[in-house]
Amino acid sequence: MSTVQIKYGWDVDYIMRTKAIALVVMFLASALSGCFGGDDMVPEEPDSVFDTLCPDGIARNVWYHFANATDAVNTSSIFNGSDALVEDNLPLCTVGSYYGIGMSTFEPTIGITSEDNLYITSWGNGDSGSTAIVQCSSLIGMIGSVEYECVDVYNPPTIPVANSNDPYVYVDPWTDRIMKFDMHALLGMTVEWSDNEGQSWSPPTVATGTSIQDHQTIASSPYPAALHPTTWVFCINGNWQS
Repeated sequence: MSTVQIKYGWDVDYIMRTKAIALVVMFLASALSGCFGGDDMVPEEPDSVFDTLCPDGIARNVWYHFANATDAVNTSSIFNGSDALVEDNLPLCTVGSYYGIGMSTFEPTIGITSEDNLYITSWGNGDSGSTAIVQCSSLIGMIGSVEYECVDVYNPPTIPVANSNDPYVYVDPWTDRIMKFDMHALLGMTVEWSDNEGQSWSPPTVATGTSIQDHQTIASSPYPAALHPTTWVFCINGNWQS
């Protein structure tokens, strides 16, 4: 019995020493790993202009985006090595407000006169299926109460232009003339205008010859033309030649 007890005691002592050595080695290994191991540094994200743009956060009904509907908040603003969101491109903190005009449409164009009336195209919602020119009043400076009115003011002296593949409205910032352009695909483009906030309209005038066309753009400039104080310029994608 004594021999067995001596052997058993030796085994316990051996095991305890082995465990102690293993613990010491483990602690030393962890300490040395901090000295000789590589640092896995997480690259620091560059500050975004949106981090300081709105102290209270970006409103849920506001969306900042680049071309092709690319979210600007979650996308780098560095293009070709330069920050795109600087100087004149620096975004402004804003809170969007959405107000219905009582009509649906596609690709609307918008203009505003010095009387603070807003004009919007609404395809197919005018008389005889024409493009409505919707005038919205009392939107500017509206605070607190929501009181505004939107009505179709397109009422030409002849039959309305009932077809439009791509309606367009433009307001001359110098004269407040409202110009209504209607594109008719292969049949060219017609133009009508109003000089009194849509109370009366000119007859339709043919603006181009027949051609395949699309994506017109219109602008005016403060240079006198025949019988009018400003010059109007438009361009289209097509094969029409002046």
